[in-house]
This record gives sequence, C-alpha cells and structure tokens, in this order.
Amino acid sequence: MTSGAGTAGGGTLSISSGASTVGAGGVVEISTPTSSTGDTGSICFTSGTAESGNSGNVTICAGGSEVGAAGAISLVAGESTSDAGGDLRVAGGTVSLTGGAAPGGVTGSLSCATAIAEGNSGDLSLITGDAVGGIAGSITITTGAFSHRDPGY
Repeated sequence: MTSGAGTAGGGTLSISSGASTVGAGGVVEISTPTSSTGDTGSICFTSGTAESGNSGNVTICAGGSEVGAAGAISLVAGESTSDAGGDLRVAGGTVSLTGGAAPGGVTGSLSCATAIAEGNSGDLSLITGDAVGGIAGSITITTGAFSHRDPGY
C-alpha cells in the first residue's frame, strides 16, 4: 500500500477499523506470518529522510477515555524457549519515560525491572553518557512531594 507522490507533498495513507456506537470498535492488526523453518519477517515503521528540512515523526498513541481507563501501549520484545529473549531499545536525542497524567485520579506508574529467569536474570543499569570536552550528565532520583488537599468538608 502506498499513497500518492507529489512535488509539493505526498498523499496520506490511512488504515482504520470500523467504528461502533455501542460496543468495541474493530481491530487493526499488522503482522508477519509464522515460519516453521526459518526467520520471520520484520515490521518497520519509518518516516522518510529529509534532504533539506525536518524528517517526519513516528507517533503511536493509545486512545483516551472520558469515563473509563485510557488505552495502553505495550512494546514487548519476543521471548525464546531456547535462546536469549529479544532486546527492546529506546534511543534518541532526549528519551523521556513518563507515567500517564490523570487530573482527577491516579497518575500512571513507571517501573523498570528485569524479568524472572530460570538462570541468571538481567542487569539494571542507569548510566549517563561520557562527555568529551564537557560535563557528563548526572542521575537524579526524586520522589514527589506530598500535599494534603482539603476535601471541602
């Protein structure tokens, strides 16, 4: 599937499932087939390279909710029964991991953990990058402040 090309701008490609006024909406699934004798294919979401401007963003968003819980995003590396599990890498200029906001409720949690293993479990490291000719970054761990709100009694 491709959208139209143009000299002033490319077309838009939209993939969506059916809407529902009462129940759940449809599902959009993108997958590579299972392979019994070799490697399976890869899935890559990539924005194009810009020769004289900013390249496009790749954004994955879960839906919000007016009444119930907002949707979740799960990035899960594959498991293996005979070898190491897949890696999950997040890299970029600035990488931010933030629990979800909830003005009227409880904000989301942020957890970093290594998985349970029958052998050795993985390491958990917080490391700032080396600085050549400058100051290396620091690691700061801070808990939120407690404030008591008057419930209006």
